[in-house]
Amino acid sequence: MNSTRFERQPALDGLRAVAVGAVLLYHHTPGGRGGFGTAWPGGFLGVDVFFVLSGYLITSLLLVERDRSGRVDLLAFWKRRALRLLPAFFVLIVLVAAVARVVLDARELVDLRGNVMAAVLYAENWYSIGRPDSLVGHTWSLSVEEQWYLVWPVAFVGLTRVVRTNRGRAVLAGSLAVASALWTLRVYDRIGGERAYFGTDTRAQSLLVGAALGFALAANSGRRSRMVFLACEVVGLVGLGWLTFQFQTAQTADRFLYRGGFFLIAVASAAVVVAATGPPASILRRALSFGPLRAVGSISYGLYLFHFPLYAVLSADRVGVSGVALLAVRVVVSLAVAAASYRWIEQPIRTGAFAGRRLVAFAAAMVVVVATTMIATHDSRADLARQIAAADARLAASYERIGAATPPGARRVLVAGDGTALALGIETGAPYDGGGIRGMTFGSYACGIATGSVIVDDRRQAPLPRCERWADDYALVARASGADVAVLMVGSSEGFDRVIDGRRLRTGSDDLEAYLRDQLDAARRSLSIDGAEFALLAPPCAESAGIDVDGAARAEWVESVWSRWAHDRDVAVVDPGAILCPGGVTAATAGPLWAFLTATLTDPVGD
Repeated sequence: MNSTRFERQPALDGLRAVAVGAVLLYHHTPGGRGGFGTAWPGGFLGVDVFFVLSGYLITSLLLVERDRSGRVDLLAFWKRRALRLLPAFFVLIVLVAAVARVVLDARELVDLRGNVMAAVLYAENWYSIGRPDSLVGHTWSLSVEEQWYLVWPVAFVGLTRVVRTNRGRAVLAGSLAVASALWTLRVYDRIGGERAYFGTDTRAQSLLVGAALGFALAANSGRRSRMVFLACEVVGLVGLGWLTFQFQTAQTADRFLYRGGFFLIAVASAAVVVAATGPPASILRRALSFGPLRAVGSISYGLYLFHFPLYAVLSADRVGVSGVALLAVRVVVSLAVAAASYRWIEQPIRTGAFAGRRLVAFAAAMVVVVATTMIATHDSRADLARQIAAADARLAASYERIGAATPPGARRVLVAGDGTALALGIETGAPYDGGGIRGMTFGSYACGIATGSVIVDDRRQAPLPRCERWADDYALVARASGADVAVLMVGSSEGFDRVIDGRRLRTGSDDLEAYLRDQLDAARRSLSIDGAEFALLAPPCAESAGIDVDGAARAEWVESVWSRWAHDRDVAVVDPGAILCPGGVTAATAGPLWAFLTATLTDPVGD
């Protein structure tokens, strides 16, 4: 590459098409479900290809400007970036606002307001950590890139003043990329995969690999020998093969990615870039310069922007087809919208439309974006409050009826907890009557008393919105049913590592035990709200908490926490281990367990 001249490379548009195509396939069936040809489970790695391209292109363009004029005009650079990125982005927000009322419920509308504001501020990657996905969730990568556009030109100016040769600059940028990769490992181990996946500091490794490539090619801009050309061609083909393999097999939870995998993906992408910018005879350059690929690559920004909300609208239920047919509909519509945006919005503004009035136009667009978002989510909080109040009323009425039908002289026993408690009621099909008790259950699958994001197999899972109100729900049900005895039945998932207020609390740690003790206190207050006697059911057997290889040890630790808390609070612990787990394996049905509780709870609890 001549450092004083940087021409558009058609093959890079083709590489953009490959990257955005991988993302489109991934979002069609996240995680790879959908059958052969309809999904790449590792398609999310297309974002890393974009990161490398951005690092390479921005560094190359800054080098050209510096070599040509002797300086870098930062304000002019940021203006060009704004003209390129903001027009289509504003259209995205308007589109999201238009479809939000169609595809979202009240709670999701409430959440959308924060997500949109974070996206507008290009901070969505940080805001989205620990939160459910949204219609603008995909803009996290754009936030990372925009932060790069703000910081890297300033760093570039300083770096080029301190380090005089492009070869030395390439070494320094590459060293920073390695440092980011090593930092990713530390973040992953200490906090979790989601933080490592979305963090600007951790994803900077791909951008820095691209920057190192820009410096390296500038340092070796002379004519390549035939042997160097062949070596670059082979390395590029190997890199493309590695990317293709990872697109088809990788998962966001793979430990490998956070232990150097993202770095290898970036290096493979850089290898493809080297081959794609080689001599015209290069196989990769010719293949990636194929006309349709170049056309898709030229609109890849709009295609990435608009496909995500369009996919949400074009669901299988609305379209009436599924599988490959649904994918075809989604892709065609996304291509059409992206092409229209490029033809009538992005290019005119970028190349001179509204000249002299751009500042006013952007200010007006920002006002429209914010106003549209507020209108789209207007009254959503009130709607959500009304929905919750109506659900509470229905729930209270249901348990009032159950409690009112208690046989004369029987004690009302409420078992509250997660899916295990809920299963007791589902299995009996009705409240349990026998042995002098009226047995009632309340629970929600995957909702224990521990909140925050849970980490299972090193993958951070966002909390379910319905789980946030467990303490209020417990109190409502206990009061409505008139429970005489309230039994808490949780524990199968309480011992997983969790992220609470940004901190990872690890299984077996004093921090997680202190947190769980606070949650047990809250559960006791809620279930005893009208004077009900409180009992704690020992956690289900270790086997039922399996999920991963550490399930047994984790369940034993949770049981010890429960035991210590109950001893300190003078609370009875009911241990139906022989009933729930004969031989250490969950095999009990509701009948034997209710009979056990009947015998245990006939006498006053705690005696």
